[in-house]
Amino acid sequence: IKKIYIFDTTLRDGEQSPGIALGIEDKLMIARLLDQIGVYEIEAGVPVISSSEEEGIRRIVEMKRNAKISVWSRMNVQDVKRSLVCGPDILHIGVPVSYVQIYSKLKKNKGWVVRSILECIDIVKSHDTDITVGLEDASRSDIGFLLSLVRELQQAGVTMVRIADTVGVLT
Repeated sequence: IKKIYIFDTTLRDGEQSPGIALGIEDKLMIARLLDQIGVYEIEAGVPVISSSEEEGIRRIVEMKRNAKISVWSRMNVQDVKRSLVCGPDILHIGVPVSYVQIYSKLKKNKGWVVRSILECIDIVKSHDTDITVGLEDASRSDIGFLLSLVRELQQAGVTMVRIADTVGVLT
């Protein structure tokens, strides 16, 4: 029998739905219920959004009993440091991997992506926090670059990589 792990993104991704705005008490109630029913990982939010978001995440981390609490961060040293202050069990870092995002949107290159994520990983490794990496817009990326980056991440100690169809081209 294989064990099933439930990963819930309601407090981050679900809140992005039109008309949804959760206050700290709402988020605490949802996190408490998710923890009680045995959800393995609760993605609590994005600390750099606001000081109230950061406070809510800290309170979720303090009240949790069983679930792992994760937070989402851009691939940015300052964002990573601010996220770690919340004390999550897991820090998830979003990494742009398609040429559209790297070259057109960010005006950077693949070397910059590799250097930036490895710098962020080094910072997280100095804390007692697990790291997951999300490859954003992976469905439109160059497969060679994607595989090369995953090898770099593995060598750096990352054990979980999420591959995202960010703009829904695979549907």
